[in-house]
Amino acid sequence: MVDPITTFGVAAGAVGIAEAAVHTVKILIEDIDKFGDAPATIRNLKTELQEVEKNLEILDKTSELELAKLGADIHEQSKSVIRSCNVTCKACHEDLKKLTRRSTGDKFSPLDKISVGIFKEHKIQAMTARIQACKSAFTCIVALITM
Repeated sequence: MVDPITTFGVAAGAVGIAEAAVHTVKILIEDIDKFGDAPATIRNLKTELQEVEKNLEILDKTSELELAKLGADIHEQSKSVIRSCNVTCKACHEDLKKLTRRSTGDKFSPLDKISVGIFKEHKIQAMTARIQACKSAFTCIVALITM
């Protein structure tokens, strides 16, 4: 049998990590929202981020007792997935800032639009793929929690 104190500590850790990841995802979504005229590839990235955000919020609102029922192994895997997503979102945020460095306010600069829309589209698609991987992992975790 798993020690309840240890399990509770692992669960609390997962919830705290989820809260930090939610914050990171929200910042990235807010940055994308600033550009009302964003190219389709960036709007697709935002859609994926919103799905990740929903799953993270479910995890963040899950009580420690509910998480403790899943066992220590699932908690550790959950924490690993959350940390990985947080790192991925931070990297995407930095990449997006570099790709939109000439844009200001709520408008994409013409050069950034061309760069993102044509020359750097593969980078945005790669970011989206990384976010989709996070989304898939979170979907599995949330499914376990809500069973």
